[in-house]
Parts: sequence; C-alpha cells; structure tokens
Amino acid sequence: MEAMDWAGIRKLATWLPESSDGWSQHAKGGGWVHDSATVPQNTVVPDTTVVGKRVTLGNGVRLGERVTLVKRVMIGHGVTIGDDATVGNRVILFNYARLGDGVTLGDDATLGTNVTIGNRVTIGDDVTIGSGVTIGDDETLQVTPIYILGTRYFIACVGRDLIQSGCITKPLAWWLENVESCARQHNYTPRQQREYRGHIDAIAAWMKLHGMITEEGE
Repeated sequence: MEAMDWAGIRKLATWLPESSDGWSQHAKGGGWVHDSATVPQNTVVPDTTVVGKRVTLGNGVRLGERVTLVKRVMIGHGVTIGDDATVGNRVILFNYARLGDGVTLGDDATLGTNVTIGNRVTIGDDVTIGSGVTIGDDETLQVTPIYILGTRYFIACVGRDLIQSGCITKPLAWWLENVESCARQHNYTPRQQREYRGHIDAIAAWMKLHGMITEEGE
C-alpha cells in the first residue's frame, strides 16, 4: 500500500502548511515527521500520523493511525497512543502513559507516569492528570482534577462522581459510606483511616465546587 502523500495528510491535519518543505516521511510506516522532531529510528509512524515541530518521542512509543502530535510535544518512554488521537501544543506525557482511541489533549496538558486515558476522552488546556490515574471512556475534564498523595496511596477525582484510590475506583457516595471500612480491610491504622476520611471530604467539596456532583448525589 502506497504511503499517503502531502495533499492527503493535509486533509486529515488541516493545520499543516501548504508546502511540505521541512517535512519528510518516516522510514518506518511512512508518517509525516517535521525535520525538527526527534523520533527514534525503530518507532513506527503510520502513514496517516503527523509528528509536528520540535516533538520529542522516547523509546518504545506506539502511535496509532490518524494521530496528530502538533508542536513541542514531549512523550516519554513506553507511551501508547491509540487511533484518532489529537495531542495539542506543548503537551507532556510521562513514561508509560496510555491513551485510548479518539482522545483529545488540549494545549499544555500534562499526564503523569502510568496514567491511563480511556476512549473518546477530552482533556482540556492546561489540565494535569496525576501519576497512576485511570480516566474511563467518554469523560471530559476541563480543569485539573484534585489529586492527593496520602500516606498509603494517592486519591483523586477521576471523572463524573468517581474517585480513585490506588487501584480502587468507586462513586463518591460509596466512598462517603465505606472509606473507613475499606481502609480497615486494607490494614490502615486508625490514624490513616481518619486521614483518608479527610481526603474524601476534601475531594467531595472540590467536586461540588466544580459541578461534578449535586446535593442529591452526595
């Protein structure tokens, strides 16, 4: 199959200039890469994917079809980006972040190490997602969600009415009712149980402030 030419790729990425000067097709996959970008030789860039000016890719990055990395994007080692993803200007993806299909990351967004973003998620401009967080499918986050590093695990808002602590993700109402019993089951000390009750209350207040819950949903 013949690699997509410049006219074809401009139909997918309409922000590209009319001229292909300063751009070339990557040896593996045929995707269009700006000459100022840093892409390891063994990285496959599919022919429908665009790697823009001053983008830097780490080792072991996997890029899907129809991916657009706009300008000055920094991507760490072992990152996976699904099909139809758009990554805005000056975005930073730390090591082993994983993006599903149809993800949109706004300008200056930052994803921490081991962040997982589901399909069709939109992350707004300047939003930061803390390390280890999992955002489920079809979420939209236009502000940086609250993220607290506790003495045992992080605890964070991860979407509409959802809170994640370590590997456990439950609705806010569940945490409000069960945080102490969950902590006891995982051998938290009494002091840590009180600590995580405080974290849940703080996150609930933040979610209410940002319209992510209602009085009825608490």
